[in-house]
Amino acid sequence: MEKENKLLNYIKNNKEYIILSVIILLAFILRIYKISSPSLWHDELMTFYRLQGSFSDTLTTLLISPFPPLYYILTKFWTNIFGFSEFALRFPSAIFSTLTIPYLYLLTKKLFNKQTALISSFILAIFPYAINYAQEAKMYSMVWFLSIASFYHFLNFIENPDKRNIILYTLFTALMIYTLYFGFLILITQLTCFLLYSKRKPIKEMIIVLLSIILLYIPWIRIASQNISHKSGIEWVLQTNNYLQALKEIFSDIFRTNTSLELTIYTILILSGITTLFLIKENKDKINSWKKTYILLLTFLPLLLIILIDFLSTPILVTRYIGFIHIPLIILIALSINYTNKWSKYLSMIILIILTISIFTIHLSPYYQNQLKIEGEDWRSFFNETCNEINNKTLIINGISSPEKILHYYGACLPKVIIPALFITDIPSDKLTANYSYEKLIFLSRLAPQATLQLRDLKNNTKDRYYLNKTIQEGSLKANILKRIN
Repeated sequence: MEKENKLLNYIKNNKEYIILSVIILLAFILRIYKISSPSLWHDELMTFYRLQGSFSDTLTTLLISPFPPLYYILTKFWTNIFGFSEFALRFPSAIFSTLTIPYLYLLTKKLFNKQTALISSFILAIFPYAINYAQEAKMYSMVWFLSIASFYHFLNFIENPDKRNIILYTLFTALMIYTLYFGFLILITQLTCFLLYSKRKPIKEMIIVLLSIILLYIPWIRIASQNISHKSGIEWVLQTNNYLQALKEIFSDIFRTNTSLELTIYTILILSGITTLFLIKENKDKINSWKKTYILLLTFLPLLLIILIDFLSTPILVTRYIGFIHIPLIILIALSINYTNKWSKYLSMIILIILTISIFTIHLSPYYQNQLKIEGEDWRSFFNETCNEINNKTLIINGISSPEKILHYYGACLPKVIIPALFITDIPSDKLTANYSYEKLIFLSRLAPQATLQLRDLKNNTKDRYYLNKTIQEGSLKANILKRIN
């Protein structure tokens, strides 16, 4: 009986952290469930490519790249131990995404209260957008974790700028901008919040923090400035013509909405959360006005900054580059749900249950069943079928505008010698066909205007000796098989 009472007392006294632990466990399970099932898609295969060779080789691939090095350095250590399977490549993202949950809880509790913190943590745990990127071999989950951690330690720093908070804030902020250049937008948001802070500003300590961040970033400053000025790796981003439509598409992507009704419901919840901010009585709820301002700045200032960059300088308005905002948006939704308790005791629970059921039935269930990260990017199935056409008398011509090494991840059957399609017009016909020694020519391509022209050149160059026998297509991936005329 005494033991039971102790257990009940322990549960009662630690109920908040037990619930949080269950939420974190749920988040982890959802992030590793079927993590290996979908084929790696192009951008993940580029991660695999950048991790080949030595650490020096990995850094060399980033010299002309839109990405800083930290994610690749950490993942390089990881893959050196655990290999390059889909699970191994994606697992670090799942860990960082899971670690975001406790930091979101701490941040939301600091800004509002523990009820809102638990609701926001639960929503993020089951949020399809977060789960999708938690199962992707890219740095986005990592930078979102570091951004939330940096902002939490920023709040601790401005309230109490002691040595510990200075070190933690400096460390997480430096790591953030070493992971993705988007981190600079979070730093600008923090500096804006600092300027608006109504209490005594720790100006001297902030100068120390900024100088420390600059000092830590010195090894990468020159490379970063070159890549940003040369727009390295983002040439594919199109100029935005209609910003309202672009924003609608971004929010639809973040909330994975299939209908206007879904987007409208999420919009209402967000607007309700913003309205709640202004209805909260500061003294009663112990929420300062600067905290209200901070959550609004964290939500909308990075988005505004990236729109300004897109409009004034470089096309960059892509959902995943600004995807961090799903986290403060979730805080606003949680705030809206929690404060409905003031009108009805059970209303917030009903809303949360409906939201959970809709997420699992409309989004997560199809996501896990579909087993495709990106529509038209099933590289595994594509190469499984293409490999059936390859023998030792097959010439492979690469029209996929990516490094050859990524083809070998799923294309283990591919020969060592692959001709880049770029040089088709420069190769004499007799050399290309090696005096009829090849029975088949297989032209690999991924939706790109130049691939059509390259295929035309190949067919013209070999029209007397080969004919188009078969085409294999998996979404954007295509293999045109030219067979020798007997």
